[in-house]
Amino acid sequence: MPESTDAFLIAEEAPAGRLVLKVGGDWSIQKTLPALDEVDHRLQAVPPRGEVQLDLSAVTGWDSSLVSVVTDFAKKCQARGVTLETASVPRGIQQLAKMALAVPERHVEQPPVKEMFFTRLGKAGISVGSNVIEVFAFTGLAFLALGRLVRGRALFRWGDTWLIIQRVGAEALGIVAMINFLIGLIVGFVGAVQLQVFGATIYMATLVGVAMARELGCIMTGIIMSGRTGASFAAEIGSMKASQEIDALRTLGLSPMDFLVLPRLIAMVLMMPLLTIYGNVVGMIGGAVLAPGFGISFQQYYDQLVSSVHMTNYFAGVLKSFFFGAIVAGAGCLMGMQSGNSASAVGQATTSAVVAAITAIIALDAVFAFMFTALGI
Repeated sequence: MPESTDAFLIAEEAPAGRLVLKVGGDWSIQKTLPALDEVDHRLQAVPPRGEVQLDLSAVTGWDSSLVSVVTDFAKKCQARGVTLETASVPRGIQQLAKMALAVPERHVEQPPVKEMFFTRLGKAGISVGSNVIEVFAFTGLAFLALGRLVRGRALFRWGDTWLIIQRVGAEALGIVAMINFLIGLIVGFVGAVQLQVFGATIYMATLVGVAMARELGCIMTGIIMSGRTGASFAAEIGSMKASQEIDALRTLGLSPMDFLVLPRLIAMVLMMPLLTIYGNVVGMIGGAVLAPGFGISFQQYYDQLVSSVHMTNYFAGVLKSFFFGAIVAGAGCLMGMQSGNSASAVGQATTSAVVAAITAIIALDAVFAFMFTALGI
């Protein structure tokens, strides 16, 4: 038997198939209470129209925890059609349990609301419109921050900017080199196999050079940086918002656009063209590694590359990389600023930053393709 001060709950069989639940001790929510699993199991074994006696004569003290247990027993007995005898239950507990059982719980199932097509279309339009407005507002604030930078009035730390430049530049060389090398290798292989049919394998160098310099180098580097750096920006700023660090910056009179967004934007716009040029060179080297397998010497590959890839191709890729860098930084910072205050919201913001950046890069590249074609570049 437990000590008199400890709460206990014992189920015992009684004559005539009755079940006696003996409750005693000091029932307090601040103390360790007995487990109810065994008692529930014994209660389930009582047949319908049976009888359960609740004996609280050994209770020395109680609070709402005992009321909750008694009410729970009463509901279970009521659901099974079992009679619950509460003669030894204190009157206060009886009244509280009676009030709890007086009005049964209402489980109202709301029928699913079927929205009309135009309702869903309107909501989608409102959502898209609000997102577009937020993008334009963020872009305007970014330009204002750049204007303050030009006038020397932007408040941020250059030390943080140099650290971010190192993270998005030098520390990204490895992944940029690997992806662009493999892309150059794949494009060279596919092109050489097809050109071999016409006996024009030498033009594989032209295909790799033009494709890397004009399109693939900047696009692949932008996609890599979206997943590597844009997601990092969104996670960092989203975590700062969740921990109310951004509110603290505003309290100190510092603009989050200047202190957080501007250094990241500067770093990406400066480093993206350099990474693109680096990726172009590595991609062309990838094609050169494949050239001897198709009877093309390194010298022939180099001569064909130099004669076919003009400066306009390099200019087109590098020009696009400036805009791609701004997209990666802008998408990451915007989604981070819009993040909620929970861990799951930060994860959603990170995913949204990557998806938005990649989508915008592909769409903008299509615009540049049409524009360069119209200009004859």
